[in-house]
Amino acid sequence: MRPRLLRRAIAPLLAACLLGAAALPAGAAQVAPDSSFAKGKGWLTTSIGNSPLAAYGVTTMAGGKIVVAGGKYDSQGNAQVFVVRYHHSGAIDRSFANNGIYTSNLPASAGSFFATAVGIQPQTGKIVVVGGYGVSAVLVMRLTTDGKLDRTFGSSHTGVVKKAVQDIGYSLAFTKAGRILVGSSNKTALGRPMLVLRFQKNGLLDKGFANDGIARMMFWNGTAASSAAAQSLWVSPKSEVVGFSHLDYIGGGGGANPGHGSAGIFRLSSTGKPVGSFGTNGHAEIAYQPSPGSFAQWFPCAMAVNGRQQVTVTGEGEIGDPYAQIAGKVTSGGNLSRGFGASKNGWAFSSGITDDSAMNCGSIITPSGGTATGVENWLIGLTASGAPDKRFGSTGLMTLATPANIQLNAMLPYGKSGRFLALGGAGNDLYLARFR
Repeated sequence: MRPRLLRRAIAPLLAACLLGAAALPAGAAQVAPDSSFAKGKGWLTTSIGNSPLAAYGVTTMAGGKIVVAGGKYDSQGNAQVFVVRYHHSGAIDRSFANNGIYTSNLPASAGSFFATAVGIQPQTGKIVVVGGYGVSAVLVMRLTTDGKLDRTFGSSHTGVVKKAVQDIGYSLAFTKAGRILVGSSNKTALGRPMLVLRFQKNGLLDKGFANDGIARMMFWNGTAASSAAAQSLWVSPKSEVVGFSHLDYIGGGGGANPGHGSAGIFRLSSTGKPVGSFGTNGHAEIAYQPSPGSFAQWFPCAMAVNGRQQVTVTGEGEIGDPYAQIAGKVTSGGNLSRGFGASKNGWAFSSGITDDSAMNCGSIITPSGGTATGVENWLIGLTASGAPDKRFGSTGLMTLATPANIQLNAMLPYGKSGRFLALGGAGNDLYLARFR
């Protein structure tokens, strides 16, 4: 069966991603499908035979080529990694791998294999894929630019690295020198501590980072809450690492609403130690409280970091609406940003969604400093101040009606013109759209 990368009780993702006035500024164009993509439609779907696909990772290469990664499932629910490359136009790049698509051939006896994130490694320009080697080990693969396993990568020079940590890899980031950072967790330990692994450029675990190459974070009450692993990572120009996880208080948080979600945000130094100036000893935990002692249901699933290193975490939740997309923003020091949101309390809400069942979502910083979030079949825009970005619609929300059954998993800026990519699924097919 397909992995559910953001389960509420024991959770995670992809994703994938590093990256005002309420009125529409004069001359600002409405967000719309990019007519130069996919033969004028602005979106495409891709299938591989009759195999169900789950696409979680997206990145871009020189020349505007787009690389997507995920899992390709057989009739028994077992998966292999797939990577597909598209031209700027949306046509599959048939010069890549096998007619445009790489599919792994890892031993089925070792379990399912799937990708949750993909990126282009600095210094080498090669394609790095992160995901799961079975259900208890991080998978890191490196492909050459033409879509072949890179036999110079890893200790055994197979192009594939496996690191058992009692969970898979969910997120990916790089330092400027090409070191590879992977977000994970230990799902067998109380409270599911978050993990960040750092690998050298050649795929060997970087023993100079944290404790033998792995930083472990556990700053919440493990008897009351469980993390969803390090779902998203971002690296600063100084190689500090910012990440977050949904912390799920499964009926154990106390107060008027004991079951609720919060966001656990952390900041590590370039050597993997907590940055003491961020929050409390390198971490911050935020949860929306409609009233003192009462917590809203919230399922944060994406993080975006702006140029001022302010962090916005977003996800579906329940308030009086009853459903809303809830976004919390913290400063570079880990405190709620008091200028954000209608109440200037660090929280913003987008109405119009009709449930809170999203397992995954993606979020990016827009050129104006706001955020664009893809969740289920909605695009949701906020300005830098937390007001609805009316380029997405009168309430800041755009519904994607075609094709049917869209479920968005990741977002990515595309070039410097304000365009962006939205990735997910449409039924059993891969869905990829470009907006302007």
